[in-house]
Amino acid sequence: MSKQTFLSKDFFVTASEKDALQTILAIPQSVSHIRFLSENSVAPSWRFTYDLLSDSIQYYVDVSVLALSDTDTRVMLHIAHTNGAAFKKDKFITSALLDFEAAVLAAMQGRLSAYALQETRANTKSRALQQSMSVAASLSLFFLLKKHA
Repeated sequence: MSKQTFLSKDFFVTASEKDALQTILAIPQSVSHIRFLSENSVAPSWRFTYDLLSDSIQYYVDVSVLALSDTDTRVMLHIAHTNGAAFKKDKFITSALLDFEAAVLAAMQGRLSAYALQETRANTKSRALQQSMSVAASLSLFFLLKKHA
């Protein structure tokens, strides 16, 4: 897998382009870890920052909307590290992208107050492996000390 500097995702909402954009731009008023930064008038898009609370990691999320009909709109998300870092596999950026999508969908459905940040948790397999290795090391140390005592 080659390195990349961004992830993209698009999805569809049932709303006019104007309503979808107004709803998306209102998200930072209700969600503390998403902030509006700027509008790009050349390529119509809006830039937000997304902060992962637990790890002090920050991403840029560029949002574009495209009207498909009077009632349907395509929303495109483009996320990247604020420092432009490349990555091969990054569970945090994927989680941030999916969480930003969840915030947009919650806002579009009028239930942004029920939206909650979905923090990425450590992989349970790696956590279990780490704990079992820790127990094995402790037991080994216990038997070594007992043997020499």
